[in-house]
Amino acid sequence: MTEPQPLETKKDLSISANKATLLSFGFGIPPACILMGIYLLRWRVAFNIDDTRPDLFFYFFIGFIAALIFGSVIHELIHALTWVIFGHMTL
Repeated sequence: MTEPQPLETKKDLSISANKATLLSFGFGIPPACILMGIYLLRWRVAFNIDDTRPDLFFYFFIGFIAALIFGSVIHELIHALTWVIFGHMTL
């Protein structure tokens, strides 16, 4: 067995919270958009989207992305609020 390396020779591989947030959006939004597209292709009649109004798909897409971002911000604000209340931290 090999002996553990001293702490001084180990490389820090952590990333900042801002970079992690940007990466999560970069890896999260494309799959969400793909799933939304598949869903709309299957159920487009339920949304009254026909070939005469292709702009409706664009507006639905923009609304979906806006709701996704808004929901993510609210989700993170709830995390911050619980840290302040239960972690006895200050804003």
